[in-house]
Amino acid sequence: MIHLNLLECIYRKNKDGSPVYSKLQNLFVAEVGSEHEVIEEIVSVLSEQIIFENFAGVFVPLGIGRHIDHCLVRESTERYRLRAGTDGQIRLMYYEDLPYLCFNQDITWRTELAAGLHEQRIKLQYWDLKAKINAVLKYGSQLSLLWPSRTSMLKQMEKHARGVAPQSKLHPPEGSDYFFKVYTADVNEPIPVSEIRT
Repeated sequence: MIHLNLLECIYRKNKDGSPVYSKLQNLFVAEVGSEHEVIEEIVSVLSEQIIFENFAGVFVPLGIGRHIDHCLVRESTERYRLRAGTDGQIRLMYYEDLPYLCFNQDITWRTELAAGLHEQRIKLQYWDLKAKINAVLKYGSQLSLLWPSRTSMLKQMEKHARGVAPQSKLHPPEGSDYFFKVYTADVNEPIPVSEIRT
């Protein structure tokens, strides 16, 4: 894991020392363009610390729910790729933002955030889902803000992983298959998945 030492939205300050976001609901209605300096900072840090061309793919949030930090990560990554002139070499794969997808409040995300992208499903093994859940658990300070309990988080993660599974007699909803959904520019784009098991 690489820590880029960038501040999350709730810690960012205006020049007078006041918080940029004083109310929680403001995080979900802020315009990306209002954070131009932050975008430039993220692009600069990305270009200095990560050589994207060395990776088979870069996973980026779609921005479902419009959380300002998720939207900034997406915008900054797309700008970095454009400025680097390596559009064909840096392959972006967009993932669905949890838990915001499950809140069902961003009803236009498919037409606005996934427009022109193709949905692809990656089959996961149980240990893949377990690794994903363990990664979420690393954000201990966020869990109580996003879910009523750890149990509700676990149920939502599993339900989401099962919910994107193709519905058929071979793959019933109560089956043992888990999936991770991503969106790519090319419908035939291979999705790189690590073979490392934790």
